[in-house]
Amino acid sequence: MLNEAASDNVERYKILSSAYTDPEKYRLLELNVEKLYGLELNKKMVMYIRLYFPSLAKVHQKLFTTQRKLNELIYRIDEKDPPAWVEFDILFAQLGSCLRDMEEEMIKNRGLLTGERSLMRYKRAT
Repeated sequence: MLNEAASDNVERYKILSSAYTDPEKYRLLELNVEKLYGLELNKKMVMYIRLYFPSLAKVHQKLFTTQRKLNELIYRIDEKDPPAWVEFDILFAQLGSCLRDMEEEMIKNRGLLTGERSLMRYKRAT
């Protein structure tokens, strides 16, 4: 899922940078609002984190705060009040950083997050 999020962010970056320089292309983006704003993937990530990885709550809150800020910038393009492109660059870099933090947290706490440690304790006890 993290790979999918990273891939989606790269795709959105390319689409937005193209649309930013040519407003006519932006109309095409309106056809796929869910993809543009990352709605489907965000819903899936929230579900997985809440169900399976509640320890990632702080990292995922940071990720979604950054995502919300990015969506606000995208909305400003739609309102014909585009922000400076450097704001997009900063937020996309922050998204990448959040995804790396989430991946590191998952690797670091793999046993805790997956229940592997408690399974090992159970095996040792029997």
